[in-house]
Amino acid sequence: IEAKDVLEKYVNPVGGASKLAEVTATKMAMELEVQGQTISMVTTRKQPNKFLLIQKFPAAMGGMEMKQVFDGEKGLATSPMGDQPFTEDQIKEMKYSSSSFIELDYEELGMTAEFNGVKNLEGQQVYEIALSSEDGYTSVRSYSVDTGFLVKSVQGGQSAEFQDYAEANGIMFPHTVIVSTPMGKIPAKVT
Repeated sequence: IEAKDVLEKYVNPVGGASKLAEVTATKMAMELEVQGQTISMVTTRKQPNKFLLIQKFPAAMGGMEMKQVFDGEKGLATSPMGDQPFTEDQIKEMKYSSSSFIELDYEELGMTAEFNGVKNLEGQQVYEIALSSEDGYTSVRSYSVDTGFLVKSVQGGQSAEFQDYAEANGIMFPHTVIVSTPMGKIPAKVT
């Protein structure tokens, strides 16, 4: 098996290459609970390479709003503590991670895909693929052997697990994303 085969096995069940290629933007609204408080997040990706993340915190956590904006060339994080331009490393990561469907875009982005074998991920057999670029960006992605769905992604020291795939506008998206943080794993649910 080759990396290309695994990536195609993902693309087909989530909607197919032609359907995914028609997508010009995706928007996902999620809620997660931290210390008994609900935080809302809205992530918007627009082809090519544009990204917006808005996080809203409840009054008990300061009632603040934080944003990350990437226009394909530069980025900015805004918070009550001020604006912070993205570093070179953050810009490099966003150029790749802002893609709605990197499984279709990786070659166009100048990345290579390497098949790392079949692994056991918490009792589930997965195909592990490493996507990498010449400038040092790497994303290790694990796809279910049974369904083809993406079940885990590790990039830039951050990991996320994807569960509960459901259809939205003819495309299968995960409706639970479990983010690993220093406080442990925190599930976020699509609203």
